[in-house]
Amino acid sequence: MKGEINRIKVIQEILMEMASGNFFYRLELDGSDDYLAGLVMAVNMLSEEIQDRFPSEMLESDNVHLVQMSMLIDIEGKIEMVCSQGCRVMGLVSSNLLGKPVTIVLKQASKEVWKRTLLILQKKEFTDTTVDLEFITKKGLLISKRCHIGLLKGVNAIDDKILITSILQSTHREELEKRLKIDVMRFSSDKTQKLFKPVRRKTIPLSSDDIKMLSTARSIISTNPENKLGTLKTFALRLGTNEYKLKNGFKQLYGVSVYRYQIRERLKKSATLVQYSDIPLKDIAQLTGFKTYPHFSKAFKKRYGYTPRQLRNYGKNHKGKDITEYMPKESENSKLI
Repeated sequence: MKGEINRIKVIQEILMEMASGNFFYRLELDGSDDYLAGLVMAVNMLSEEIQDRFPSEMLESDNVHLVQMSMLIDIEGKIEMVCSQGCRVMGLVSSNLLGKPVTIVLKQASKEVWKRTLLILQKKEFTDTTVDLEFITKKGLLISKRCHIGLLKGVNAIDDKILITSILQSTHREELEKRLKIDVMRFSSDKTQKLFKPVRRKTIPLSSDDIKMLSTARSIISTNPENKLGTLKTFALRLGTNEYKLKNGFKQLYGVSVYRYQIRERLKKSATLVQYSDIPLKDIAQLTGFKTYPHFSKAFKKRYGYTPRQLRNYGKNHKGKDITEYMPKESENSKLI
């Protein structure tokens, strides 16, 4: 009973954050198979859908602001500095973090990712990279972000530091209300007969196990979007289901097909690499699963409104400026991808 009450409190916390315009929080799936587990998955999906509904094109609005989570880590993996915005997002004060290993704010799976990354940094096998990490806030919420990790070299090897940075987008309540009103007015301006014309949509019954399976499918794609999925039938067998349920269930839950979702995730990853690394653009195309650079460039422009080269050149010409000033924004044509 106490466990259920705690889970309900965490659900209330994320709903309050969403009401305030913060859609970057998620709830942890604890493996339970009850009504609360279904509610947790529904809230997570709602948060993701709303986050997609308010794309990066809103960055120019005064009612939208970016939160930069940054930590300076010593070569042993202990936190030396942390930005105030990062503390606020995680519900902690700097004294809770300074001198502690960064793993204290990471989920177990991310701890393993971080340990491997730290070991490679210590060996100087690379100086910067991007990894997906899940942070745990004081209130038990999750923040899943792709983070840029860079090695800052000191005078001596012992003086080397590691910088972890990620960007979060937050929307003010006034902007949320404004956008919702616009949507309602646009809907009302449609032809009246459409409001009364019955719409039949093909849906299939989904059990809690089906939802978990589809969530796993989405996680597999998001974690390594560059990997080939093979045929839907092959992917479905891998998930322990059939092609029909995977194809229609995925579209029913997430509003997009499996392969189209994979393309979107590939483009998100490529946008991060274009911004935060010096990897040649042709190599980025290959690393993110695109067969040719022209295909990659065309899809990128369709999604964000400009080519990878234009984004990188802008960054080179504006050194010293906040990276958020030239983060990709989704174009009107992005709905086609």
